[in-house]
Amino acid sequence: MAEYTATTGANGVADFGYVPLGTYTLEQTVAVDGYNIITSEQVIIDSISQTISRTNSPTSPKTLTITKVDQDGQPLAGATFVLYDSTGTIALDSKTTTANPGGNVLTFPNLASTATGKQYQYRESVVPAHYSGNTDLVVINVTDDIATQITNTLAEGQFSLELSDAAYNALKLAAAQFRIYN
Repeated sequence: MAEYTATTGANGVADFGYVPLGTYTLEQTVAVDGYNIITSEQVIIDSISQTISRTNSPTSPKTLTITKVDQDGQPLAGATFVLYDSTGTIALDSKTTTANPGGNVLTFPNLASTATGKQYQYRESVVPAHYSGNTDLVVINVTDDIATQITNTLAEGQFSLELSDAAYNALKLAAAQFRIYN
């Protein structure tokens, strides 16, 4: 009986190198922290270069819940959040708040957790129009479900009015008073 071993690298690939073509039993012998061991199965290696893909589920999946509100605590639509891996470079998911009832609450389910915290990052990649917000990466360590509320404040903008004579636009008019209101 021939036996070959390999360990997945940062790219998730376990490279067994060159093995004779044939039928083998694929068995995961060590789990990634926070993940289940996949079920053993028979695989047939029938080509010179072959890669198969498998997925793995978290042992105790957790959820990140983001609630988006304005400065008055009212639901806010139009914000997009992106969930990243621990390095902040690989986007795992992206969700946008809507004006629908409950549309300001976003959930990112099935996050892996560990006793010391499986690390993820997220950012608000799109801030709602007319609001100011923080687009920096936020690091989270998932040991349990996480709920956070993020508030955007209405942005302030410089506004001015120039008043001139209707017939002679170059003649600017002083001492007129105005007000704006909503």
